[in-house]
Amino acid sequence: MKYTGQTVKIGNINCRQVNKITAKKLYIAGTEVFIHPCNMILNNAWVHPMVMNRNLETSRNYVEDFEIIVNGYEFYNCVTELGKYANFFTKK
Repeated sequence: MKYTGQTVKIGNINCRQVNKITAKKLYIAGTEVFIHPCNMILNNAWVHPMVMNRNLETSRNYVEDFEIIVNGYEFYNCVTELGKYANFFTKK
């Protein structure tokens, strides 16, 4: 992980990096999780971290929702220049 043990700012929020398994658990628990391509610098002018939070009204299968969101994000946003996978962040 690129930001292990560091506090990073996403907007005005202090965050810490977590792995995908922890991000999935936090997403299922209802915590906001940020997703960002691995080779991009946080808070740059072109790519901003996307907030993932579950919608209680539209879905009940949160594990599948998390996988669908992450797979779609990595397919469209994680290319060779930006990085092949996503990093996950949560509020500290």
